[in-house]
Amino acid sequence: MRWNELWKGIGYELLSAFLPLEISDVSTDSRCVKEESIFVCINGTALDGADFFCDVLKRGCNCIAIDRREYRERLLKIDEHILEHVCVILVDDCREAYALLCRNLFHRPDEGLRLIGITGTKGKTTTASYIYQLLKADGVNIGVIGTCGAQWCGHAEKLDNTTPDAHKLFSLLKCMRDEGVTHVVMEVSSQGLKQKRVCTIIYNVGVFTNLYPDHISATEHGDMEEYFYWKRQLFDQSRTAVIPEHTISEYACRLYEELQGKIPVITVSETAVNDDENKSFTFKIIGTQEYIKHAGRLAQHICVEDKAGMEISCDLTPGSFQINNYLFAAAVVYALGLPLREISLEPVPGRMECVCESENAYFYVDYAHNAEALYEALRSLRVFKPNRLICVFGCGGNRSRLRRGPMGRAATEMADFTIITEDNSRDESFKNICEDIVSGIDETGANYAVIEDRGQAIAYAVNMAEPGDIVLIAGKGHEDYMEKDGKRTHFLDAEEIIKYVSLRKHNH
Repeated sequence: MRWNELWKGIGYELLSAFLPLEISDVSTDSRCVKEESIFVCINGTALDGADFFCDVLKRGCNCIAIDRREYRERLLKIDEHILEHVCVILVDDCREAYALLCRNLFHRPDEGLRLIGITGTKGKTTTASYIYQLLKADGVNIGVIGTCGAQWCGHAEKLDNTTPDAHKLFSLLKCMRDEGVTHVVMEVSSQGLKQKRVCTIIYNVGVFTNLYPDHISATEHGDMEEYFYWKRQLFDQSRTAVIPEHTISEYACRLYEELQGKIPVITVSETAVNDDENKSFTFKIIGTQEYIKHAGRLAQHICVEDKAGMEISCDLTPGSFQINNYLFAAAVVYALGLPLREISLEPVPGRMECVCESENAYFYVDYAHNAEALYEALRSLRVFKPNRLICVFGCGGNRSRLRRGPMGRAATEMADFTIITEDNSRDESFKNICEDIVSGIDETGANYAVIEDRGQAIAYAVNMAEPGDIVLIAGKGHEDYMEKDGKRTHFLDAEEIIKYVSLRKHNH
């Protein structure tokens, strides 16, 4: 791509005499640069791009973007004549410049798409899936990008992050646009916003599901204020907002007040509220029927009535939060000016997913990895009146320790029997993680066991399950790996459940 096309709309200062005419790629990874690449030097939480200047130069890279003048001096120490044959560009913010460069590199694919962004502590993946399914039912050619990967036009691709890095994101959007996709629904994480991966994108609709204490650590967000601040950024890039009815929580209320008068705000409520002045979009739940079986799994049947009196029925996986996710998706459909159709919504992989039913015992997996999510997941299964509710869960290593004790308390309070096990221990010892979990448990009457090996913990739960029991394996959901001691090995909760259920049937 010609230099002027790549840098269109991006402010910079040239710090060298050399200026390349053609650029073939943009990267923040020193291992991926080559001749005619721009290396964008980002100072991250763990690594500083400037530490890899020598590697970049050895690979033949002749263009480096920096946002600190002192990095120019570091380059001169490597080669005092470097500015004669390497282009050095000073920008205000390398993260923002990287996103803009990637957008230009892939010919601004977002401009040809209608985009829906979803942020929140919980519910992003399910809401995105429901929007995807509802819009497909309307005949829309839609793509989705999120925790479970990217999907469009029969293609499916795994992703390393819920919100991919800018290069991957814009390459995906270009592929989707080139293949006729018109709408894309994206999960937008707080880290994706903080690291400015999506800073160039304007969303037709932005959705805020909720905000709970999570992702608070030295490597994520310092406190809830910072966490909310970055979630809030999505709506500076949205033309319309969909949020919970503003009395639901402190953060929904704050967001509602901050957005009033700036962009149209659609508030979603399960019950009709008198808010004609603000033109809120409300639903009234006119019928719920729980404890039903649908396609070999437990389900809840709901019927909702919108403001115009239209009634829609739907079968959902267990949980009051699933109703909220459906209502968010329905509001997005209305915001886009499309009809809401009555369809059978497919469960989302790893989100209250019924893996199998065996001898009248049900086996579920869910991604719940904080106390609130785990409590709600167990509570949503409790309403089906199981003989026993059995829970298997763990906590990730090198992540916030604040969630561990509350998760232990939530599990042992809501489940009849709890098995504490590993969950991506990373570089932290399972013993330390387990001690943190157990510290939150009220030992009086708590019924739990500790089995470090997750496969063996699942086997134990399967073998103890009796007719009428429900078993929930929580924490990893759709993840197909176990991360321990710096290594990733294949591991999928659903596969382990099926394996041990089959062995049990064979042995019986």
